[in-house]
Amino acid sequence: MSTPPPFLAVDALTVRVAPNSKSGKVILDGITLAVDQGSALGIAGESGSGKSTLLLAMMGVLREGLMQTSGDLHLQGEKILGLGDDALCTARRGTLAFIAQNTSTALTPNHKISTQMDEALRLNTPLPKPQRNDRATDLLNQVMLPDAVAILAKYPHELSGGQAQRVAIAMALASNPKCLMMDEPTTGLDVTTQATILDLLIHLQKTMGLGLICVSHDLGVLAKLCTQIGVMQAGKLVELGPKAQLLGHPKHDYTKTLLAAVPRLSTPIPPPKAARGPEVLRVSNLSLSYKSAQKRGWPWQKAKPHFALKNAGFMLHQAEVLAIVGESGSGKSTLLRAIAGMADWQQGSISYMGSKGQSIALGPLKSRRLSDLAAVQMIFQNPQSSLNPKQSVLQILAQPLRLYFPQTLSDLAARAAALCASVRLDTSYLPRFPPQLSGGERQRIAIARALCAKPKILLCDEVTTALDVSVQATVLALLRDVTVQEQSAILFVSHDLAVVRMIADRIIVMKNGEIVEMGSVAEICETPKHAYTKNLLAAVLDTNM
Repeated sequence: MSTPPPFLAVDALTVRVAPNSKSGKVILDGITLAVDQGSALGIAGESGSGKSTLLLAMMGVLREGLMQTSGDLHLQGEKILGLGDDALCTARRGTLAFIAQNTSTALTPNHKISTQMDEALRLNTPLPKPQRNDRATDLLNQVMLPDAVAILAKYPHELSGGQAQRVAIAMALASNPKCLMMDEPTTGLDVTTQATILDLLIHLQKTMGLGLICVSHDLGVLAKLCTQIGVMQAGKLVELGPKAQLLGHPKHDYTKTLLAAVPRLSTPIPPPKAARGPEVLRVSNLSLSYKSAQKRGWPWQKAKPHFALKNAGFMLHQAEVLAIVGESGSGKSTLLRAIAGMADWQQGSISYMGSKGQSIALGPLKSRRLSDLAAVQMIFQNPQSSLNPKQSVLQILAQPLRLYFPQTLSDLAARAAALCASVRLDTSYLPRFPPQLSGGERQRIAIARALCAKPKILLCDEVTTALDVSVQATVLALLRDVTVQEQSAILFVSHDLAVVRMIADRIIVMKNGEIVEMGSVAEICETPKHAYTKNLLAAVLDTNM
């Protein structure tokens, strides 16, 4: 009796950039693996390792400009690479479903969830309209969304990150697939929401017999979700095995390097600074509210304000890294935007210390002087959107240099080269454009741009969230160096306490716009007092087996 073929088989698959391209670079180099039905496979690796290209190839899709040069890929014994659109849809229907990394692009912003759920069901099932409505409600209940009827009536922007990700999972389940293909399914989610989504996926696998194939740079996610893990480097699958073996006893040097770079709560806390520097920023009793959407009711009924910040107050000292942690919607990014002048507050004050030790009040962005703008610089979460793709690195760095130091126009190139060197990039990067850089390189250019102004305070909003672990470690070390070499203070917003533990001197914990706990790294991570802080720590994933 012949052995049935594996559910999904990749056989010596090689994919490279099309020959009309200048590079001809190999993207996937002889990949071989087999996935059995109902199993859970994780694929890890740095940005550019080829893991997302492999995932798409498993769906029968190659990005524009790529071509298959050898090997093959079979889904339930049938070749799917090279099939036409209709044949490919037929082969995947009821078999494979894809969950994209970014729900903000996967969900159509101007259509209600009901419309999008109906489309998924109409394309994948023979159900008539009334039954599709009932099935949409059932699917949302299946992914444990409270009040499915209310969710169906909303637009994507009215959902939290966790709710939007659950809707994306429900839409993927519309075709009743045998396997879910997921590209970074929890990137950008806070630790508690991430834990909820992972628990949901594990529950679906157990109750529905679903297979899972998950690409992620977060080895902690793969350790919780998958039974087998593969590691990719430069287009090659360098190691593949059961998770206990790969995480506990890795064989390949690259796997060992990745595991060594993973932030852990068990990592020893760096020794505290010998002495605290002078105060550089003071936030006092800061409150900020938005008007809630008007509910149907009597005309004289006023909408209640929603407080994004409630009496927030703290001090930041020279060369100090003060981290702010909390779930999505806790107010941490709003606090940063207020300090940067990009959000108007109704109560309280913000001030920084001038060069002569005087306290200088900060108001909205339009009211700030050039020296105020230079003193407080912000580094955003996504450099892909914060850097102009049509400007070279030299042009990006020259712009703030011209603004803040017009006397240096004669040596702009030399100053820009020095800034690149300060973020560990050589002069070969100056003529390049952001699309030609990796995610980590773009983030380093964003840091260099902020350093152009020689700021007293750097505001970092989730600057390592989308980076793989080795690049993340490099960026964290770089920011630490900035506090030593430039004596800049850093406000570091993150949802990951394991990351914060590696860089911070003190930690603020925020919930619903309020500061619920503040203390040293040791106090917050080792002896937390507030129940919310304990919940955040309990939700941090680890790779220890």
